[in-house]
Amino acid sequence: MERTPNTGKYTGVVPNRRETNVRLRVRDSDNPSRVAINSGPFSIFPGPGKDRVPWGATWKFHGDGTYPGDGWNEPGFDDDDWAEGHATIGYGRVTVHTLLERTTPSQSSVYFRKEFEVNEPTVLGVRLTAMHDDGIAVWLNGHLVLERYMDKGMGHGTYASASVNDEISVVMVDPDLLVPGRNLLAVMVKNNGPTSPDLTFDLQLELIVPQTFDIDILYPENGQKLGVGQVVPLMWETTGYAPTVDIEWSNDGGNSWHAVATGIKNEGHFHWTVPSTPASNLALRVLKSLDRSVYGQVRDMSSQVPVRKVAIPYGSEWKFKGDGKDPGDDWYRAAYGDGSWDEGDGPFGYGYGGLGTTFGKTTPAQTSVYFRKTFTLPEYIAGARVRLEVDDGAAIYVNGELAAKFNVGNLEHSRYATSSIDASEETIELPVELFQRGSNIIGVMVKQAGKTSPDLYFDLELEVDALP
Repeated sequence: MERTPNTGKYTGVVPNRRETNVRLRVRDSDNPSRVAINSGPFSIFPGPGKDRVPWGATWKFHGDGTYPGDGWNEPGFDDDDWAEGHATIGYGRVTVHTLLERTTPSQSSVYFRKEFEVNEPTVLGVRLTAMHDDGIAVWLNGHLVLERYMDKGMGHGTYASASVNDEISVVMVDPDLLVPGRNLLAVMVKNNGPTSPDLTFDLQLELIVPQTFDIDILYPENGQKLGVGQVVPLMWETTGYAPTVDIEWSNDGGNSWHAVATGIKNEGHFHWTVPSTPASNLALRVLKSLDRSVYGQVRDMSSQVPVRKVAIPYGSEWKFKGDGKDPGDDWYRAAYGDGSWDEGDGPFGYGYGGLGTTFGKTTPAQTSVYFRKTFTLPEYIAGARVRLEVDDGAAIYVNGELAAKFNVGNLEHSRYATSSIDASEETIELPVELFQRGSNIIGVMVKQAGKTSPDLYFDLELEVDALP
């Protein structure tokens, strides 16, 4: 492949094409006659296996001990009167899903048929994996592709040549046997003798297709404004094999790139610190280390000094549910219907003076009360934090995602806060990537410390680092 320092190891890219009889060897660059022991041969199938006939699929089967007729293993055969069931199909095993009635003597042969569709423009290989007890023969579109323990012949009345228990057989099948559209698998499973106490069958067929490689950056987005010195939670998704990535940034729209990190483990996230000098043409990209032609990028970003603004002041109006009843799933999501909830101004609670809204204490004291508020962010933000005053604990959700917890362990409605505390101001940084330009929803669950708790308090201020 190339000359490389002799460190005893080498990382290379497998060609993205089908190859058979592949071998590798290591040769001394200064003395070509010195060659390491060859490895292989092996085959390359550049792509993942796509389940086309999965384990446990539904099959048609004929298992009453009679011969189904010539052509049973060919496309077009009339199997309308065959039985149908989910694999594993057979008898004598607790793993059987569809029970087949055993005949006396034990049926020599049982027959299966399964149609499946192929619409992929390119199929590089076909992997067939069969589980069988005892012998098996498999045809794909009328072509025999797998045969095990059929030494006595494949006539209807002959038995298998060996007794096996749920044996697994794997074979690579020529993809040229497939046809566009509808295809047929036909299977004969044989018992090993007239007193055989069991018979089982299941099968998986996978298509090996060309592997695609891609990196898609989820955050930040094209055109986003960033704050100078902001720690940006860069997030991405990878398609295909990419164990390590490189990260680079540009301040001239991608004409030149500067390394941020090289060869780091591909975990899908990285914290990047925006340079301290404002810029108007920022770009960021994540590249596959082994093949830098595969990358994802965001462009047309800019950075500036943020301005701190209060998005939700203390004493704001909130919708709330304080009757101690569970509001149900998704109470913190934008689509949740809160039309029956009460409305009031903060601070909220009971047992404290200076409250904007007081609600009654239940007996025992309610474990959890709930608050929702929609608000608008007209611009990107570089940071966000809440100043929280709560007695006793709180969980904060932003746009349907848990953003922070304070003095709360278990989030179930019926569980209490971790400990009893008096209301005092706590500042909590929130993940900036949870916010969006335009409409946002914040939900807060406030928890009591116990069933005899005499008081409850909640108010909140949201401050953001705005980028107008």
